[in-house]
Amino acid sequence: MTDLSLKERILVSVLGVVALYAFAAGFWFLHARQAWKGAERRYKSARAACEREAKLIGERGKWNALYEEEAANIPVIEGLQGSDTVWLPRMDAIAASNHVYLSSSKLQKEEETGEMMQIKIESKWEAGLEPLVKFLHELENTTQGSFDIENLNFAPSRKPGYLTGTFTLVCIYYRKPGE
Repeated sequence: MTDLSLKERILVSVLGVVALYAFAAGFWFLHARQAWKGAERRYKSARAACEREAKLIGERGKWNALYEEEAANIPVIEGLQGSDTVWLPRMDAIAASNHVYLSSSKLQKEEETGEMMQIKIESKWEAGLEPLVKFLHELENTTQGSFDIENLNFAPSRKPGYLTGTFTLVCIYYRKPGE
């Protein structure tokens, strides 16, 4: 071996242990730093979500007022009155006034969604682009009901200047029990 005195060997051993300890501590701090950064990112994300939720809770009165305003515009159907006798004529009248020709309409089953009811009507249509846009706009802004359009599909018609396609009209309403 080397000619190191006992004192020198102890000093080298202590320096080796200190170097290993410093390496281990540095490795641990590097890992801890990454963990702290990850925790900080999760904290910021959770804090932002909490602030958004607190803001929404603070605006509860505004949202309740908007809900009440919309709910006041939703029609009420009495007792056993068939929803097909209500919604099909309204849709046909709006379509006719806008020169949209409905070739067939099929009612789906009435569904309960929360405190409201909804029924979907699948229809095949034919119209020019401008009458179709006016029809959809009038459905959106009518006071005769609460309507929504789903699955609007269209293709060129055999008639020049016309489109043909299908859509699903969703009618939303309250059902008042019969007396």
